[in-house]
Amino acid sequence: MRSRQRNRLVANAVSRRQFLERAGLLTGAVLLGPSILAACGGDDDDDGGTSAATSTAPAPQGPPIKVGGMVSSSGAQKAVLGGTGTVLEAWAEHVNNTGGL
Repeated sequence: MRSRQRNRLVANAVSRRQFLERAGLLTGAVLLGPSILAACGGDDDDDGGTSAATSTAPAPQGPPIKVGGMVSSSGAQKAVLGGTGTVLEAWAEHVNNTGGL
C-alpha cells in the first residue's frame, strides 16, 4: 500500500521549472487581476448624463498613436495568455470608436 502511494506522489511530481512557471502566472494574476477587474467596471452613477460611448468626441489631430503589446500565442502559456491579442484588438476598436486617446 505504501509503495502505491509513493508511486502516485512521484508520478505527479512537479519540476522546478513547472513550479516557477505556475508561481509566476499566479503572482501575475494576483497582482494584475484587481486592476483589470476595476477597469472593467461600469459607471454606477445614475445622473442621466450621456456616456462616453454616445458622446461626440472632437476629431483627432496629429499622427496616430501606436499601441503594442507582447502576446504569448504559443507554448506553455498559450492556454492562459492566448486570448490577450483578441482583448487588445477589442480595446483598440472601443477606444477608436469613442474618439481615440
